[in-house]
Parts: sequence; structure tokens; C-alpha cells
Amino acid sequence: MSKSFFLIWICCFGFVTADVIAGNQKSHVHGLVTLTLVLEKKTLAIKIESPAESLLGFEHKARQSSEKQAVKRAEKLLNSPELLFSIEGVNCKPKKSKVELSHFIDSEVHHHHGAHHEIRENHLKGHNEVSHSEISHSEISASYFFNCDSEENLEVVSVRLFKFFPRIEKVNAMWVTDLGQGAALLSSRKNTIPLK
Repeated sequence: MSKSFFLIWICCFGFVTADVIAGNQKSHVHGLVTLTLVLEKKTLAIKIESPAESLLGFEHKARQSSEKQAVKRAEKLLNSPELLFSIEGVNCKPKKSKVELSHFIDSEVHHHHGAHHEIRENHLKGHNEVSHSEISHSEISASYFFNCDSEENLEVVSVRLFKFFPRIEKVNAMWVTDLGQGAALLSSRKNTIPLK
């Protein structure tokens, strides 16, 4: 991968990070996923960011059996980019993906008890605060890298997240290629990113 590819990748995500730090990020919206796509020199990179509720149906640590199964199902699907994206016009093979959902599994009973104890202690001290981890909105991000035979022939990327995660209502897609850049709001009926 070239230096310019990484500069584009950093710039795309740098603006998002700068907005978050400055407090300018749009509110956490259930059902809305952000997708960023960068194509350069036969490498296709896709990053998705989603409220956990849109992928799991909840935003806390999985405690019940059904919640733990939801995390395992989501992890399996998110680690299957060939199911989530259809790439037309060129042959692209998944090279690398990064998905982290382990923080949604409550593996120790003691840990759960500790969180409860912390909330109770705060209340007893006269604080009306709940620990940050209990009230924060959880986000899930996944990154994918594909090796493509050619960058010139890549025509369309279809986003199939809607099929596997029915809580997703819209995908805010942004892309950068050597041919230009663009943005579109995708839905289950209009789920393609035109790259030509």
C-alpha cells in the first residue's frame, strides 16, 4: 500500500475523530451506520461504525444467553466481509478484517457484581451519578481490506448489512477513489455505492 493511500485513510477518519474531540459529532442514532470506503492501487478499504443497538439489539454487556448468542452471531457475520459486501466489475478478495466485540461479553460474575457495587457506592456517597460504563452509548466498528485485480474496473459495491442486521435503517456512505469522491445515504432498497 502506498503512502497516499494511508494519507487518504487517515484524512477520512481524521475528520471524524476531530469532530468527536471537538464535540461536533452528530448524536448517536440507532439504526444509522457510517461507512467509509477508500480505493487505491488495487486495495479497497471499508470501515463501518454503528451503534451496538443496531447490530446486537442492546448496548450493554451481554448477560443473558440470548444476548451472548447475539454477540456471537454478530461477530461471525462481521468477520465475513464476503457476505456483507458484493463487489462488482472486478475480483476482490478479503485480505484483512478487524472486528472487536469481546467487551460486550460479561465473562465474570464478579465483574458484574463490581459494577453493581460501584453504582451502590456512588449512591451511598450522595452522588446521583451512575458509572460511565453503565450509561454510555456503545459503538461497534469494523475495518476490512480487500486485494483487487484492478482498480479501474471496480464499478459498484453493494452493501448487504441490511439483510443480516434488520435494525439498520440507513447507511451514511462516503467514498474516495482515484476517480473522485462521493457520498450517499443508503437503504435496504438502495444499497449500492457507484464508483464509476
